Amino acid sequence: MSLVAAVVVHLLFAVGWYVLFQSLAARLSGRPAREPLTAARLRHLRRLGYASAFAVNLLLAQVVGTAAALQLLFDDLPLFLRPVVVGAGVFVFGILPSLAAVAVAVAPYRERVRHLALSAGFVLWWFVTRAVAITLSVAVIVGFVRVVPDGWPRVVGALGVVLVAISLSPVVLRIGLRTRAPTPAERERVADVLPGSVRLRIVDPRTRVGCAFAAGIVPGLRYVFVTETVFDLLDDDELSAVVAHEVAHHRQNHVVARFGLAAVVVVPLLVGVEFGRPELVRLVGLALLPYAFLWFKLIRRTEFVADREAARAVGPDAMARALETLLARRLILEPTGTTSRLLDVHPTVSTRIDRLESPADI
Repeated sequence: MSLVAAVVVHLLFAVGWYVLFQSLAARLSGRPAREPLTAARLRHLRRLGYASAFAVNLLLAQVVGTAAALQLLFDDLPLFLRPVVVGAGVFVFGILPSLAAVAVAVAPYRERVRHLALSAGFVLWWFVTRAVAITLSVAVIVGFVRVVPDGWPRVVGALGVVLVAISLSPVVLRIGLRTRAPTPAERERVADVLPGSVRLRIVDPRTRVGCAFAAGIVPGLRYVFVTETVFDLLDDDELSAVVAHEVAHHRQNHVVARFGLAAVVVVPLLVGVEFGRPELVRLVGLALLPYAFLWFKLIRRTEFVADREAARAVGPDAMARALETLLARRLILEPTGTTSRLLDVHPTVSTRIDRLESPADI
């Protein structure tokens, strides 16, 4: 089957997935349940939609020949690079449309339950920009591999490209999340906890990337991104606590540490692929799942540290109230179930508040 025909099959599947999950979301939202519970159910439904769309489209790509068609298209690429390019192509042309279909199907019900200003057009824009970003990234990788000599120069160069991309990621986020500079009044509200070395950006509330987060590893390009809704919802002390929490991630070098932990996996994988060491690649693959659990556990520990720093700067009550308010308004959700808790980067809100209320932990 040609690539065009295979893509059409994937698009038809995406339409079917949209109809299915739109129906499921409508049924969940119509249940007489408390809104926080309904919000959690919608989140689980969306995740189920993403996971099932990913798995089924991978199988579909083999059945209809999407991967084979892409391999023929990029037959002149080095052997080790073809899986990267083919994988990216399958994701963009095969998997991504179904992921977008699930997000669009669930969006109206998430908007109603979680009070989000979402629209089908905005959700589609979000996925289209990701497709463009992936395509451009693969183009850069292909160009890089064609120019750089093989062996250690290619490994070191690849790590350099990744490091540059990570360093510039805050600039990309500024644009991709439709951020804006804070107003003088907004800046004044958090002036006491925002050092001059960290920049503040206000995030369009429709993006739903989290209430607030820290990004950037290079001095001068370290940012705290805060959703506009957080400014509207919290009082001054609570808002300062949230910002102080994110600033703490920079002061404690948590952002750098997270990328460093990821490099533990990336470096041996690059070496194994470049030097034809399949046993090293297999070893990384076998260790990936247990290492992922360890990675998430370490990330959750950094959240406790950031909470402690925010409590010292503003007071534990302000941080606890901020968490309670954000949870009540469903801007943050409690991880439910053992698996969700193990694979969530944040501890449960109840655990965080318990630690804030314990003097020994502050």
